[in-house]
Parts: sequence; C-alpha cells; structure tokens
Amino acid sequence: MTFQEFLPSCPSKGRYSICPRSDRHAPNKGAIINPAPAEKKNKAAYPEHVNAPVQYGSGVETIVGYLHARQYLPYNRLKELLKDCYGIPLSEGSIDNMIHRFAQKAAPIYQMHKRRFPTVR
Repeated sequence: MTFQEFLPSCPSKGRYSICPRSDRHAPNKGAIINPAPAEKKNKAAYPEHVNAPVQYGSGVETIVGYLHARQYLPYNRLKELLKDCYGIPLSEGSIDNMIHRFAQKAAPIYQMHKRRFPTVR
C-alpha cells in the first residue's frame, strides 16, 4: 500500500516528515497494535506536540528553508517538488510561514554578524 492510498483511511491529524529512513512519510496516527485476538485493538495517544490537523516535521521545514534560501526555488516550484518527490501536499502559504519562522530564528545570528563584521563604505 502506498502512502497516498494509506492517507485517506487515517484520522485527520498527521505529521509529515522527510528523513533518511525508508519510512519518509510518518503520519502521526498513534501506534495501532493488533494482539492475538483480531477484534481487539489498542490505540496510542497522540504526542503532546501534535496540536494541528496537519503538522510538518523539522526535516520538511529544513528542506524548504534550504531550497528557498540556497537554491532560490520559488514557492510554486517548492510546492510541486514536495508533492511530486515526497507526496507531501504543502500549500504556498505553509511554505511562506516556514520561511518566516526560519528568518525569525536566524535574526539573532545575522545581528551578531553585523556587529562583528561591519561593512566598510
């Protein structure tokens, strides 16, 4: 079963992640354990950090930041690449939000570099 076939049968919350393992897509559904009697199922609770219908892991945010800032990929091409290569349905608005979060995280480092290495005019 492919990830795209599996996704509609899952609950509405999910977490997408890009990682080096073969399970690139890790929707956060909680572990379902089938004990010996087939009719009994135990379902694990959602982790506390899952608080939205869909969340993207740090790997997705990292690749978006890298491809946008270093490779200069525009939003629409980033969206297409993530959908085609990883099956991750990411909107241009989500891409914009991720890039703004990265900019906020990087601001103190940029300020430190500005102080340490002033520009000569």
